[in-house]
Amino acid sequence: MFFILSSLFNCVLAQDLKVYSLLENGDEKSLDQKINQLEEDNSLNKAYKGALLSKKAELLFSPIEKLAEFKKGAKLLEEAIVEDPENIEQRLLRYIIQSNAPSFLGYNKNLSEDRLMLESNALKPSLRQIVLDFNEANKSSVISID
Repeated sequence: MFFILSSLFNCVLAQDLKVYSLLENGDEKSLDQKINQLEEDNSLNKAYKGALLSKKAELLFSPIEKLAEFKKGAKLLEEAIVEDPENIEQRLLRYIIQSNAPSFLGYNKNLSEDRLMLESNALKPSLRQIVLDFNEANKSSVISID
C-alpha cells in the first residue's frame, strides 16, 4: 500500500514540476503537448491548463491570438479557483500568472489576496521550492514563506 501511495505522490509531484518548468521556460510545442495531455476533470488540472495557456500567449506572434489565448487561460484559471477556492496551488498559479501579466491586461486584481493566502498557509515541500524559485526570479513580487 505504501508503495502505491508513494508512486501516486511521485506522479503528482512530477506533474507539478513539469507544469512549473514549462511556465518558466516552455516553448510553444512543449506547452501545446502538456495542454493537450491535461483533462479538465478536476479543478487543479483546469488551473494547470489555464496557466499554461496564459504562458503560451506570450509566445504567439499575433496580438489578437495572444489576447485570445491569454483570456482563455485566465478564464480556466478563474473557473478552477471558483470550484476550489481554498486550493493553495491554484492560488500560486494565479499569483504567478498575474505577477507576470502585462498591466494593460488588467489581470492583477487578486495579487494581494493570493499572496496573503500563500503566506498564511503551510506549503508542501514541492510548492515551497517553487515559491522560493519564483521569489529568486521575481524580486518585485516576493512571497514571504518563512
